[in-house]
Amino acid sequence: MRTIRPMVIGASLALAVVTADAQVSSQQPVALAIKSQILRDALNDWARQTGFQLIIPSSEAANRLIAPTVTGNLTPSAALARLLEGTSLTYELLNERIVVIRDNSKMQKISTEYSEAKPEPTRIAQATTPRRAAASADRQRDVEEVVVTAQKRSERLQDVPISIAVLDGDVVEKASVTRVNDMSKLVPNMAFESAYGSSMDNRLTIRGITGNVRNAGFESGVSVYVDGVYAGRPSAQNLNLMDIERVEVLRGPQGTLFGKNTIAGVINVVTKKPGDEVEGKVVANIGNYNKVNLSGNLSGPLIDQKLYMGGSVYSNNRDGYVENFYGGDDLGDENNYGGNLKLRYLASDSVEVNFRADYLKDDNLFLYPEPFDGTSTMGDGIVYSPGIRTVNIDGIPNEQREVYGMALTVDYDMEALTFTSISAYNSSEFTHSEDNDDSPLDSLLVDGWHELSKFASQEFRLASPTTGKFDYLVGAYFFWQSVVSDVPFRTGPAYPFGGAGLAVVYSDIESTGGALFAHTNYHVTDQLTLTAGLRYTLDRKKVNDYHATAFGPFDGLFDFSSFRDKREDSDVSPMVSLSYAFSEDATGYIKAARGFKSGGWNTDYVVGGPDGTPPPASALDFDPEYATTYEIGFKSSLLDRRVTMNIAAFYTDYEDLQVQSRVFDTTTNLYLYEFNNAATSTIQGIEVEGLVQFTDSFSLRGGVGYTDAVYESFKGASEVNGVAIDYDDNRLPHAPKWNSSLMLTYERPIGEDMTLTASIDHSFKDSFFTDAANDPDLEVDSRSTIGARVGLATSNSWEVFLWGDNLTDKDYFVTKQKGTGNVLRVTWGMPRTYGVQFGYSFGK
Repeated sequence: MRTIRPMVIGASLALAVVTADAQVSSQQPVALAIKSQILRDALNDWARQTGFQLIIPSSEAANRLIAPTVTGNLTPSAALARLLEGTSLTYELLNERIVVIRDNSKMQKISTEYSEAKPEPTRIAQATTPRRAAASADRQRDVEEVVVTAQKRSERLQDVPISIAVLDGDVVEKASVTRVNDMSKLVPNMAFESAYGSSMDNRLTIRGITGNVRNAGFESGVSVYVDGVYAGRPSAQNLNLMDIERVEVLRGPQGTLFGKNTIAGVINVVTKKPGDEVEGKVVANIGNYNKVNLSGNLSGPLIDQKLYMGGSVYSNNRDGYVENFYGGDDLGDENNYGGNLKLRYLASDSVEVNFRADYLKDDNLFLYPEPFDGTSTMGDGIVYSPGIRTVNIDGIPNEQREVYGMALTVDYDMEALTFTSISAYNSSEFTHSEDNDDSPLDSLLVDGWHELSKFASQEFRLASPTTGKFDYLVGAYFFWQSVVSDVPFRTGPAYPFGGAGLAVVYSDIESTGGALFAHTNYHVTDQLTLTAGLRYTLDRKKVNDYHATAFGPFDGLFDFSSFRDKREDSDVSPMVSLSYAFSEDATGYIKAARGFKSGGWNTDYVVGGPDGTPPPASALDFDPEYATTYEIGFKSSLLDRRVTMNIAAFYTDYEDLQVQSRVFDTTTNLYLYEFNNAATSTIQGIEVEGLVQFTDSFSLRGGVGYTDAVYESFKGASEVNGVAIDYDDNRLPHAPKWNSSLMLTYERPIGEDMTLTASIDHSFKDSFFTDAANDPDLEVDSRSTIGARVGLATSNSWEVFLWGDNLTDKDYFVTKQKGTGNVLRVTWGMPRTYGVQFGYSFGK
C-alpha cells in the first residue's frame, strides 16, 4: 500500500516520507509523468512513480517553488536532478531505497506564508520569488512564476483557465498602490470611482459591470475577499493594502466558487502569514499637502515550530486639496488608521489553525462634487466658488467609517483529503453628511446618513489531492447579513421650496442563505483538462422595517408607515472550461460561466402612498440579474521564460439588469431614485497582459483592456413631456472602452551593500458616461497619468525613496453628475503629489 506521512508545515525539522511498492534502481529508466506543480508535490509524485522512499525536510523551497514538467523514460536520478535544478535543494542516496532531500538555503530563508485554501505556502509572486534560481551571473533572469488561489487551490497562474491580474507586494509598493481603488490604474478592464468622493458610494467596475450600491436594499455585482472571507458591502471594499502577499483580480462571473454577487468578478486579497523567522518593517512616508503616513509590521514565532504571531498598524494623514471659501479645512483630506493581528497555530502534523482580526477607522472631509460653473444648485445664478477645486458650502461633507472583522481558518490534512473550515464575522459602519445646495446658504443637506452592516459566514470545503487523473473540491457555505440605515434629509430657512423641514428614511433588511458547490478537474490526457463546476444558492431576504417620517416641505411625500416584505431567490451557477497545454510554457482555454446577483428593494427616498401608506411592493422590489460569459484565452511564457504574455477575449450576455434611474422631481427640485429590471446588455472585449525581463536590471509589465458594453434593449428608460425615451444601444455607465498601464522597473547593485531601484508607471483611462442616458454633459473625458519612484536600499535593510504621482499635474475629471436643481457637478482628480519614503526592515 502506498502511504504519505504528512509533513509538519513550517517546522524546520519535520520530515515527509513517501513510499511505494515498486523498487527500481536509480539508473534504471522509468516511464514518468510528473506535471508542473508545487515542488513538494512533484517530489512526492516522483517517489510514487519510481518506488523510492523519499525523506523531505520541511523546506520552504520545497513548499513554495514550482517544479518543471518531467515526462518520458528517464532514470530516477536524472528525473530528480531535473526537478531540483536551480533550487537550493540537493539529494543524497542513503541506500538502494531511501533518498534524502537537503535544503542548503538556511542562510537565505524566506518567510513561510500560506494561502487561505490549503496549509501550504504559496508565495511565488512576480518580482519576489523565482521559479528557479539563476544558473549563472551572466544569464538573463527569467520572468518569475506566480501562484494563485483563484480556484481555492495553489496553482500556477499560467495553468488557471481564468482571466486574472495579479499584483504582488513589490508591484503594489512600486506603483504607490495603497488602497483597492488604486489598483484600477494597473489592471485592464477594472475601474474604481466614487460619485461622491466617499466610501458610501463606491463604484467598482469590472468588464463593464458596475457595483453601484446606494441603499440598504441593493447589492454589488463585484465582491472583495480577504484571505477567503467576504469583506462586506461596498462601503468596506476600499481597504488598505498593507502587509499583503498579493492581490488577484478575477474577471468574469465567479459564482461557482465565490457565490452570489460576483457576476463581474472578484478581488481576492491574500495577506502574509507569520513564519519561522522574526521579521518586520517600519515605514514613514512624508509628502506635500502635509502628508504623513506611518506604518509597521512584525511577525515571528511565539513557540518554536508551534505558535506564530504577526501584526501590522498604520496611520495615514494628509490635508485636503479643495478649498472651501466658506472657511474651515480643505476638502479631500485623508485621516485613517488601523491594523491587523494574526495568529497561526500548528496543532499537529496535519492540523493548522489561522486567526485574523483587522480594524479600520476613517474620519475624512471627503471630496464632494463641486458645481462646474461655481453656481448654487438652487438656481439663484450666483457664482459662489470660481475656479477648479473650490467650493463655498456651509454644510461640511464629513464621513466617518469604521470597519472591523475576524476570521478563523482550520486546515486538516487527512492524507486522502484536505478539510478546510472558514468562520468569519465583519462589520462596517459609516456616518455621512453632505451639502446638497452647494452654497453657503442653509438650504439643503444630508445631515448624518448612517448605515450599519453586519455579516457572518461559515464555509466548509473538502479537497482531493491533485496528483491523479481526476481531482475535486466540494463545499457548503452559509451566511447571515443585516443592514440598518437611516438617512436624514434636512432643509433650512433658505430652501426655496418650502423653508425648513426634515425627512428621515429608515430601513432594516436581513438576509440569510446558503450554498452547495463542487469544482472538478478531469485530466483527459497530460495536456488536455476538462474543468467543471456547479453551485446552488438559496438567498432569503426580508424587510423588517422601511418607513419615512417628515415635516415641512416633505410632509406627505416622504412620510409613510412601515413597509414589510420578504423574498426568496435561488440559482444554479455553472462553469465549464477546456484547457490544453501546448507545452509547459503555453496553455490555451475556452470557458463558459454564469453568475447571478440577488434581488432586493429600493429603500431610498420614494414617494409614499395616499394617507401615509407605504409605497406598493411593485414600486420597490426588483428581481435578480444574471450574467453569462464566454471566454477564450491563451497564456504563455516565451524566450526562455523571459517574457510572459496572457490574452483573454470574452462575450457576456447580461440579462434582467437592475437599473438605477435618477428621476428629477420638479415638485421638490430633487433627484429621486428608481430601481427595476428594465434592460438587457451585451458586453464584449479583450485583455492583454505581459511581463518582460529584458535583463537582470530592466523589466517591463503592462496591460491593455477593451470593453464594449452597450444596452441591447432598454425600453421606456425615461420620459420627457409624456414621451417614453429608449436607451437601446447606449453605453453602460462607468464603463470606459479602453484602459492601459505600463510600468518600467530598473534595479542595479551599487557596490557591495546597496541597490538602486527606479520605476515609472503610466496609466490611461478612456472616456465614459456616468448615466444610462449618455447625456453629453455627463461624459467624463479620457485621462493619462504618470507616476515614478526612485531610491536606494542597503543590505542592512535601510531604504529611502523619492516618489511622485500625477507628475504632469494634469487637471482631469473623476466623475460628473447632475445634482439637486439639475446643476452639473464634477469631481476633479488629485493634483501632483510627491514625497519621500523612509523604511527599515529586519529579519529578512
